[in-house]
Amino acid sequence: MIVYFVVLLPALFVVVEFILFLQGKGLNRGVFRIAELISIVLLPALFINDFDRGTTNDCCATTAFFSPEHRASMYVLIALCVAAYLFSTFLKRSLPPLPEMLVNVLLVLGVVVNVVMGLHQQDDDLDRILAVFHIPIILLFLMALVRSHHLFLAQADAQRGRTMLEHRCWQLLLAAPWTKFPLLLVLCVPVLVLLAGALLLFGQKPDSFIRAFTDTYRHGLSQLDHECAGVVCGGHYLCTVAARGHAAVVRPERLGVRGGATIICNRQLLVANAFEELVQHRWPRLHRFIRRHYDSVGDQVERHYHLLDHKWVSDLIHLAMKPLEWTFLLVLYTCDRHPERRIAMQYLSEDDRQRIAERMKQRP
Repeated sequence: MIVYFVVLLPALFVVVEFILFLQGKGLNRGVFRIAELISIVLLPALFINDFDRGTTNDCCATTAFFSPEHRASMYVLIALCVAAYLFSTFLKRSLPPLPEMLVNVLLVLGVVVNVVMGLHQQDDDLDRILAVFHIPIILLFLMALVRSHHLFLAQADAQRGRTMLEHRCWQLLLAAPWTKFPLLLVLCVPVLVLLAGALLLFGQKPDSFIRAFTDTYRHGLSQLDHECAGVVCGGHYLCTVAARGHAAVVRPERLGVRGGATIICNRQLLVANAFEELVQHRWPRLHRFIRRHYDSVGDQVERHYHLLDHKWVSDLIHLAMKPLEWTFLLVLYTCDRHPERRIAMQYLSEDDRQRIAERMKQRP
C-alpha cells in the first residue's frame, strides 16, 4: 500500500493538469506526460497486484476484488481501455470515422469502469481512501475524449465516411458534446456484448462483466456476503466444525462469544476449551507444544472449510471426537477442583466473566 503514496505526486500532477486544461492554458507536456503514464499504466498494475491477487473468494482473508471466475474479462477490458487512451494520446491525426468512434467508446468505458471500481472498493476505510486514485484516471480519460473531439473537428472534412455506416459514425463524432457523449455511452453496450461474445471462446460467460463485481465477498457491489454468514474466522478447528451439525446429534447448549463473533457452543466444544485452559494454566510448555500442532490442523481445516461446511460432515466429526471429549473430561475431573464451573465459563464475554468472578468472591 505504501507504493500508492509514492505515486500520489503524479496523481496530483494529473489533477493540476485537468484544472489547467479546463482553463485552456498551455501545458508543459513533458512533465505532465510522465505523470499521465504513471497514473494510467502503473496505477492499474499496482491495483491488480494489491487488490486482486487472491485466487479465490475468501470469507476469512483478503478476498479477490474481481470474481476469480470472471476476472479475465475485466483484465481484457481494462487493457483495451488503457490501450485506447495511449493510442489517442500519441495520435497526431484522427482516424477514419469507424475506428475513431470505437476508440471514443473505449475511452468512455474507461470512465465507467473506474467509477464502478471506485464504488466497489468499499471493503474497509483504507480501501475507501485508496479509491480516490481512480479520480486521476477518470480525469485522464475525460481529457483524452475532449482532445479526440477537437482533433476530429479540425480534420472533419478529410474524414467523411465512404459507406453509410462510416457516414453515421462521422455525423456522431461531429455532434455537440452533450449529444455525442451520451450516445457514446449507449454504444458501450453493444461493444461490451461483442467483447463478451469473443471472450466466450476463452471460457468466460456472457455476464462476466457484471459477475466480476457481484460474485465477490465484502466489497461495495458484492452479492455473495450471505455465504460468509455464520463463518467464524480464525477458529475453524475440529470441535468448532463439529458443533455446527444437526441439533439432534451435536446438541447445542447455548451461544458463545469468540473474537467478537457469536458462535454455537455444545458440550463437546466447551469441554475441549476448558481442557485447553486448564493445560495452559498448569503446564504452559505442554500447552505450547499442543497448540503449535493443533494450529497446523486448524490451518488445514480452514483451507478446506468449504468441504466441511455440511451438517452431516459435522455430525461425523462430532462422533469421531467423542473419545477425546471423554479424555478431556477425565483430565478435568482429575486435576480441577471445580471442573463444571470451568466448563460453564467457556466462551463467555469478558464482562460476563468479570461479573461471575466478582460474585464468586462475594460468597462466604
